This record gives sequence, structure tokens and C-alpha cells, in this order.
Amino acid sequence: QIQALHRVREAWVKHRTATANQIRGLLAEFGRILSPGLRHLRREVALWQEQSRGTLGILNGLVDELLQYLSELEDRISK
Repeated sequence: QIQALHRVREAWVKHRTATANQIRGLLAEFGRILSPGLRHLRREVALWQEQSRGTLGILNGLVDELLQYLSELEDRISK
């Protein structure tokens, strides 16, 4: 059971990394390069969202959903 727990947690960590990289990639396509690290990601995405809220509505919505998924994964990992 402990091995199963570790395998599932490891998968969640991989999903978290993939989701963060997906956010970085999407914003890079629109000229916004983010610093490495999850802490920087959240802060810099929030700044980007404030600056582009009116112009990139669909992308902002997608990034919001990805950030929500990232938060859910972090909650699962921490448990």
C-alpha cells in the first residue's frame, strides 16, 4: 500500500510539473517568459493576468483553469 501511495504521489508530482510547463509554454507563445519555480510562476502569472485581462480573455480563462488544476494537484501531493 505504501508503494502504491508513492507511485500515485509521484504521478501527481509529474502532472504538476507538466501543468506548470504547459502554462509557461502558453505564455511564452505570447511573449511572456517566466522565471523557473512554482512560486515565481504564480506571482508572474498573476502579474501577466492583470496586464492582459482585457486583451487575451480566452487565454486568461485557460490559464485560470490550469492554475486551479495545479492547486488541486498541490493539495493532493501535500496530503
